[in-house]
Order: sequence, then C-alpha cells, then structure tokens
Amino acid sequence: MYAVLELSADAGDDIEPVENSLGRLRNEFEAFLAKLGAQFGAGERGKRDRERMLGNNWALCLAVLAGANGRLAEEWRGHFETLVEGGDRRR
Repeated sequence: MYAVLELSADAGDDIEPVENSLGRLRNEFEAFLAKLGAQFGAGERGKRDRERMLGNNWALCLAVLAGANGRLAEEWRGHFETLVEGGDRRR
C-alpha cells in the first residue's frame, strides 16, 4: 500500500482508479482482520484480545504509512488514526 500511495503522491486529483482499487484492498484487509479477530471467542478475555490484536494491526498500518506523501496518503493515515483511537472497535 505504501508504495502505491507514494507513487500517486504527485498525481493530483486524477487518481480515481487507484483510489478505488486501494479502497477495495483496505476493505478486504479490514474484513480479513475482523474475521481473524472473531476467532478469539465471545468472552471478556476474547473481546480484550481481539481489540488488542486489531489495535496493534491498525497501529502497524499507521506506522508504515507515516512516511507516505500526498492527499491519498493523508486520508489513509486519518482512517487508521481513527481506528487506533478506537473509532471502530465493532469489527
């Protein structure tokens, strides 16, 4: 993801196909992590472990994207910052 975001940094607003494809990739990645997190179980410990796993993965994504430039990279960082801050723990 980082490489594509970095390559599209100078493209301006003409990156709709790339933006759509990366959006689908991000959605699939998040669905995969949600499915993986569901394996932790339903109890209080399972919920805590699932939230920890998701938080760690979102933080890792944010760290990887920290150096990317451009409008699209900023949007992605904002998205993962929201997830790290607990904006979407229902997954």
